[in-house]
This record gives sequence, C-alpha cells and structure tokens, in this order.
Amino acid sequence: MNHIRHLTDDQIDRYVQQSSDFSEHGPFAAHLAECEPCRSRLLEAERNSLGLRGPVKRHLAASDTCPPEDELQAFAAGVCNAGDVARILGHVANCDYCAPLLQDYLAAIEEDLELEEEPQSDPDSNPSPSVDLRRNTGLKKMSSVFEKIGEAYRLRPVFVRASLAGAAVLCAGIFALPPAFNSYMLHKADTSISAAAQEAPFKMRLNWAPHPQAALLKDPTKAPSAADNPALSVAAGLAANKQNLIDARWIRFRGRVKLVLGEYEDSAKLLQLATEMGLNDSETELDLAVADFQRDTLSESLELLAKILKNPKLTPNQRAMATFDLAMVYQQMQSWDQAVLTWEKYLELDPAGAWHDDAQRSLEEAKKKIPPSKPQGYRSPDFFLQHFSDPTVLASLEEYVDIALREWLPAIDNKDGREASLAFGKLGQLMQDQHADPWVRDFLLARRAGDGPALIALSEAVRNNKIGWYGKAIRQAQEAENLFAAVQYRPGQLRARFEAVYADQRLLQQKNCLKNAQALDESLLHTQYQWLRAQTAMELAACLNFANRTQDAQGQITKAQQIAIASNFPLVILRVQGWDAGINISE
Repeated sequence: MNHIRHLTDDQIDRYVQQSSDFSEHGPFAAHLAECEPCRSRLLEAERNSLGLRGPVKRHLAASDTCPPEDELQAFAAGVCNAGDVARILGHVANCDYCAPLLQDYLAAIEEDLELEEEPQSDPDSNPSPSVDLRRNTGLKKMSSVFEKIGEAYRLRPVFVRASLAGAAVLCAGIFALPPAFNSYMLHKADTSISAAAQEAPFKMRLNWAPHPQAALLKDPTKAPSAADNPALSVAAGLAANKQNLIDARWIRFRGRVKLVLGEYEDSAKLLQLATEMGLNDSETELDLAVADFQRDTLSESLELLAKILKNPKLTPNQRAMATFDLAMVYQQMQSWDQAVLTWEKYLELDPAGAWHDDAQRSLEEAKKKIPPSKPQGYRSPDFFLQHFSDPTVLASLEEYVDIALREWLPAIDNKDGREASLAFGKLGQLMQDQHADPWVRDFLLARRAGDGPALIALSEAVRNNKIGWYGKAIRQAQEAENLFAAVQYRPGQLRARFEAVYADQRLLQQKNCLKNAQALDESLLHTQYQWLRAQTAMELAACLNFANRTQDAQGQITKAQQIAIASNFPLVILRVQGWDAGINISE
C-alpha cells in the first residue's frame, strides 16, 4: 500500500537539481505511477529549470511545412515509419500548431488507456467489443509512442532539450522522468498479468498470481485465451510492444505472459534469459521453476526450487510459495513420502486461506497413496536376512532389488559389509526361484577386481533416479556403463543403460530416449532378465508415444504386461496398467 500522500516541494526540487532516480525507490515510483498531480508538479519544475516556455497556444492553421494530420495520428499511435520519427519530432518541437494537435491525439489515446482501470461489476459478464478494442489497443499505442519519442528526446543533450518546449508540453512529463515512467508502465503490466492469471489453471503458486477463481476458469485443463480475457489481451499487447527491449524486467514480463498463455517452452526461455541478464532474484527463479513444471521438466523444477529454499534472505511469503511448489513437484513425480513431508511443512508456514485449503487436500491425497507402513529397519540387510521367508518380504522382492542397489551395494566391499553381501546373495537366489529372473545372481557372479567405482556410479544413478535428480542420474549411469564395459561386466552395463533410458524418458529427451531404449530392448532380447525386459519395454512405449507412434507404443505395453504376468512381478503389472490407461487417454 502507498503511504505517501504527495511528494513535497523539497523532494521535487531535489529530483530536478540532482537528477534523482525515483525508479530506484519503490514508494516514490509507485506514488508517481498513481498520482497525476505529482507528475504534473514534477513536469512543471523540470520545465522551469530548463527555462522552457509556458503552455503553447495553437495557431489557427497549419503551415506548408506541417506534416499531414494522418502522419501525426500515426505518430501518436506509434505506428509511423521509424525513419519519420525524428523528422516529425523536430517539426513538432518548433510548431505551435502541430504540438497542441499532437497533444490532443495523445490525450485521446490516454482516455483509452484509462479504460484498463475500470472495474467490472460482474466478473462473468462480457465487455462490449468496442471496450475490448480500446483496452487492447490503448496500451499498445501509448507505450509505443512514448517509447519512440522518449528515446529520441533522451538522446539529446540538455541544451537541445530546452529547445523542445512543445514536445515537453505535449508529452505530459514523460521525457522529464523516463525511469519513473518505465516503472509506471511496469506497474501497469504487472497489474494486467496479475488480473489475467485469475483465469489460468496453475497448480503452483507465483508471487504475482492470485489464487485461481473457479468461477472464471472456462476450462481447468486449458490456458486462457487473449481473445476471451481482456486483461490477458492488454498484457499480450504490452509484451508484443516490448519484445525489442533489453530491460530484464520486461523480458521477465514477456515470460510471464507466455506462461499464462500456456506457451511454456517460450516462457522458460525468456525467464532463463532474464536470469542470465542479472534478474536472478527468487521471484524470477520461482517463475522459471513453475514454467519448468508446466512443461514437464520436473527435475529442473525440483533443482531450482531446492536452490531457492536455500536462500536465507527469503521472505516468509516467498518461502511458503517455494515450499508449496516443491510439494506439488513431489506430488507430480509420485514421490508420496516426500510430498507428505513437504505439504506438512507448508501448512505450518501458511495457517489459513485458499492456498492452505488446496495444500490440505493435496496432503490427504498423498497420504492415501503411501503404501501401508513397514516394520522399522526393513531396508537393512540384517532385517532381510532374518525375514526373507515372510510373505510380505517375498511379495516385495522387486523393491528389495532397488534397495540393494541404492543402499547395500556401496557397502558390499567394506569390512563391515558382510551382511550386505550375504543379503545380496540371498536376494539373487529368491529372484531366480520366485520370478525366474537371474539378473541379481549374474550381477554378483560377474564381479571383477577393481569394479568398485562402477558399482558406486550405478548406485548413485539408481538413487538419483529415485529422488528425481534425472540430470545427475544420466551422467552417473553413463559413467557406470563405461566402467562396466571396460571390465566386460555385462549385467552391470545393462542395468546402467536402463537407468540412463529411465532418466531420458523423465526429462522428455525424445531422440535419446527412443534410440537408447530400442538399443537396450534389442540387447535384452535373448536374456532371461525379466524385470529389466518388462521395464525397458515400458520406457520404450513412453518414448514411442512421444513420437506419436501410439500403435507401436501399445505393442510394447502388451509385451511388458505379458512378461510381468509370466514372471509374477506385481509392481510391474500395476505400472503397466497405469501406463496403458495413460496411452489410451492420450489417443
């Protein structure tokens, strides 16, 4: 809220004498954006300091040197040829007929601009086409003409500026404080995109976007259209006019417009560019994390949110938003344990409100997805050796292979790793007996001297795929594959290749995913590694689906299902059913 009633004469005098930049001081810039009297007083003081003449009186008729009125109108609307700008500006600065006439044109456009501020009494009502047109074009005209005139004016030295009395009058103070006007236009832009976001079906929180209003959401599965959303139309028009600016704040604004429009790839590129240009604050990074989420690059979103939350300077509200978004990423990744912990953390930060209610519902949903709790210490090799004959353990051998690779494998050669080695051996025997899958047994039998680094790299790849750090998982899987290949350790090499394919698929790396999944599928064709064959078939199905080869993808799903049923892998069967439903829905 702006607590400044009006700027004092002393503040205005100091601005004029010392060229203070109000745009660097939030309260002053915000006040100037809203207060017409203070802008007028600042302009008058600037004119007096430059010795400019008073208000211009219009001559009765144009001279032979005056440009046609349609040129002045185009100039006011910001649609004249770039080569004509300097010529028209030079004429208007010295013409007592054209200067007031151009001022009238600008005033007419200003009236269109003011329509943006008119509230609608009924959020469901549709404004008339004429009002929509004026809303859509007013900001375009104003921002474009001010940008062109202001740039030409600012490039002139002070003694030349003093000669442009007419131009100073007709531009209503824009030339006198370009930084403050830029803040004013950014304020207008932020207002428009914030209003537009109420109709955007975002699942995540943004600093500038209010909670979506269900009554305004025409289709919760689709981004709003500028044709149906007046505020979004205004924002899109502003973004189009600012596409050649190198101001990082305007580039971020353009990224936000793309985000609301549902153009997530373009949004991510613009927001990344804004951060590279120095706007790497938490607010912009949060925007980028949301864009990554919306374009299904969940790993990148996860890493960026983790980085944001390490910032000790976050405000309580920023920390709450980043925590909400992190929980939503975990939810989307189906990392239910992490989702529950993060939602609970968020509810501590936000005790009430619409976002709190959303988080509460998401928490309850995540809790339902978590399997029944297992005995304490069930992951340890000691527990497995004591309970391997229990029905619950025998039904969880697929999970224990994953646990063994992530947690037992790094300790298998340690002095205190005897239990890990024994548990690994027993798991291999059970996988062969219960599922006719010899991979774990072959993996242990194929061990070579000096294979420790390869085992560690594979373990890290499996672990990072489990927690969603897919970029790291790819690098570690490739390292493990190369190390295993060097010592002809085929079972390890095959599993490392699978971890790379899995990460490729999660990162939507379509070309790598399809090529590597097909190659791995062929390499596994004549093995009895049933779990790897079924899982690879599912990853290949996903890669084929990316390429719109739905029929081929369905064939791989059928293959995976047949293998899983024949080998009695209950978790793989459930995964196949989920993927089969997903592909059928996408058709």
